[in-house]
This record gives sequence, structure tokens and C-alpha cells, in this order.
Amino acid sequence: MYLLQKPDERLVNKYKLDDYVETSKELAERLESAIKNNFEYTIRDVIEVDDYITVQISYKTYYYVAYINDLSRIQTELLIKAGYDLENGADSEQYQVDTYKAKIKAASILDSYLDNYNNENEMKETVVSYHNKNIEDSSDEFKSYLINLTGFTYNNKGILTTQEKVDELLSNYNLEDPLEI
Repeated sequence: MYLLQKPDERLVNKYKLDDYVETSKELAERLESAIKNNFEYTIRDVIEVDDYITVQISYKTYYYVAYINDLSRIQTELLIKAGYDLENGADSEQYQVDTYKAKIKAASILDSYLDNYNNENEMKETVVSYHNKNIEDSSDEFKSYLINLTGFTYNNKGILTTQEKVDELLSNYNLEDPLEI
């Protein structure tokens, strides 16, 4: 999961990121629960012909892509508030660490809004075909199904669609030190 990705152990130790790592685990658990609780699927049909199986699936998933879009917007804004000029890029060790801190801070802000990404009733359908009756021979089909499950096929791309909405959300938080959790 994206929230569990962290800098290498050398950077975690050097910059004393243990609190961020622990917080990321807690936030990831809550997000994972929200995702699991919002998942529904129905196998609509299975067609088997020789070594070829086609499964038609109806599904409803959490708006994870919308969550990640909003997380990225907040993360970017926090880095700007921390003094980074993102248009000119940065690739230092400190930038890697601060990007991680901003991601965890953004996730902690969105933690109160996880219900906003619940999908109440927008069902989608997809077809997964297995050649030779196994996933290995059908990896592209299976990858497509997994991409569908992350929410890429939904129109909901997030709630923070404008700078004004990002500013409004962040105005509710003390950002004197924008990367501090």
C-alpha cells in the first residue's frame, strides 16, 4: 500500500522518522478497513470453452484513486508551505524525507475524511478471461481487473479539485510546521 512505502532504513534512522513510520501503519490500517468495508462484487456469469474461461464480474469499490489524488494535492501543498519550489524539482536526501513526511501528514489529515471516499452505489462491470485456465497465461487480463478494483474506472477523481478547496480544507489545521505530525 502506498502509505506503507517509506524511505530506506538509513534515512529513517538518520532523520528519526520512527513516529512517521508508526503513524503510517495506523493510517494504512484504517484506510485498508475502509477499502475492505466498501468492497462488493458479484460474479454475473462464467463461460468456459475448451481452455478458455471468461468471468463477468459486477463490482463496487472504494474511491481509492480519488483518495490518492486528494492525498497528492495535500502533500504538494504541504511541501510548498515547507518552502519547496516544486516547479524546479528537488532530488536531495532531505527532499525525499520531507516528501515522506508530507505524505504521512496528508494522510493524517485525510484520515478524518475516509467516509468521503465511500462508494455508496456506483457499480461497474468487467470481464476477466483466463487462457489455459490460469492467471499466468492471462496476466494482462488480471492486471486490468486489479486496476479496475483500485477505482480508475470511476468518474470520482477526488474532492479537492481546486486550489480553493485545498486551501479551505487546510485552513482547519495548524500548519506552522507543515510537515509535523
